[in-house]
Amino acid sequence: MRAVALLFPALALLGADPSAFESRKAAIRALLERSDFAAALDQARAINREWPDDIAGYQLMAAAHLGIGNYTEAEQAVQWMLDLRIGKADAQGWLLVATIREVTGDIDGALDAVNIGYAGLAPGRERDRLALLARSGHLNCLAGKLEAAERVLRDALAAAPGDEDSLEALARVKIARGRRDEALEIFRELARSTGNPRYLYQVAVAGGGPSVYAAFEGAARERMLATDNANRELALFYAGPGKRPAEALAIARREAGRRHDVWTLDALAVALQANGKTEDARATMKRILATGVRYPEILRHAVKMNLKPL
Repeated sequence: MRAVALLFPALALLGADPSAFESRKAAIRALLERSDFAAALDQARAINREWPDDIAGYQLMAAAHLGIGNYTEAEQAVQWMLDLRIGKADAQGWLLVATIREVTGDIDGALDAVNIGYAGLAPGRERDRLALLARSGHLNCLAGKLEAAERVLRDALAAAPGDEDSLEALARVKIARGRRDEALEIFRELARSTGNPRYLYQVAVAGGGPSVYAAFEGAARERMLATDNANRELALFYAGPGKRPAEALAIARREAGRRHDVWTLDALAVALQANGKTEDARATMKRILATGVRYPEILRHAVKMNLKPL
């Protein structure tokens, strides 16, 4: 028995009950869904220490690192996952690979990862299929392949008409194609169906008007202390049309203390700029651009600071 405990310390610790590990991993996935990335990372690290050859553990660590903005650590965890699978991964693994490549500006590489994941998809994995199609549509949009993006997203929505990721990606394709009214309607439907203030913000930006901004502000402030919040959008609103730059900076700084992904740092840079802290804003934006990111919204903010992608 001692030899078994030495060979399998994790199972010995849990009374040789693999279901206990599955339960813990499910709890981490729930934390990720709520954007509680710090707690998810702590728990994923604990699982990894106890069961270092568990592939899903590396996936969970990578997802948490990505949410926080630890891109180097996320890439390392994904590489461990790929090594353990001898160069192969499941759909969720390839989506993580795609996310890392996307945020570092390798859109073609991200599309390759999605295509590999789709090609290796096992029968009956409809949820994974939808996730891969939604990401393919999103990435094709970023690559400027708008017809391909819309075609893929139509396929996804034919199978699941209310799929949130596919609808959001389709709305952004509509904007890229100059069909703002159609995008506006999609964002309105997402705001109604999910209650997420991020979509109210998108409605306002797409032309919803002052009343929508007011509705967004109220909904976003109610969720300011939640891990799944709209603080980035609230900071952008206060830095711009909301005309409360000091509050924008306070919100952005608090959020950046919790996570430093490119989107959170982008809101911080915009808030710094709105408060006349130009050099700090430029330094923050340079940190973002150093990742290689190619998101149009972030690049527009960079241009306003007289900065170009590296």
